[in-house]
Amino acid sequence: MRFVLLALILIWSGFATAQQITIPPSPVGTAAPGQIPGTGTNDTPCVGCVGEVIEAVAASGSISMSNGTTAGITSITLTPGDWEVSGVCAFTPAATTSATQYFCSQNTAGATTPNTNPGFFTQINFGAVVTGGFQFSTLAGSPQTYRVSTNTTVFLNGLANFTVSTMTAGGKIHARRMR
Repeated sequence: MRFVLLALILIWSGFATAQQITIPPSPVGTAAPGQIPGTGTNDTPCVGCVGEVIEAVAASGSISMSNGTTAGITSITLTPGDWEVSGVCAFTPAATTSATQYFCSQNTAGATTPNTNPGFFTQINFGAVVTGGFQFSTLAGSPQTYRVSTNTTVFLNGLANFTVSTMTAGGKIHARRMR
């Protein structure tokens, strides 16, 4: 790590170019120019480092849903940087609940604000179905890039349209620092 840091300082200060720097072998091999070797074990990237992970989980069934009302499933706070964020919602109807729609999204606007921008949500519509309590999971759209300059909260939201009985939800939101 010291060699890479020194190399970056030398390039930034104008004392060297990328072609002049030799990066010593790492536990996973030798770095080619323009590449940074990965880890050779199951360790975790440091806070503020490329590859850092922030995630939050709400256990299945831990969030009570109201018909047609967006609920905050969980959230994370991103520190300044470039992040890729994805999420998944899990809806669990009671045995006699009849569901017609599941909606899952991620956004920075608030815990109860659905995000209908393309790529930020998944919506599944179907004829009234009584699933007998079978859990249904749906993605919160495709992974999205957030480039933030201050601490920013990203919310995972869920919405279900249903009748007769009750519905609960849970989910996970996951972010990885890209640079």
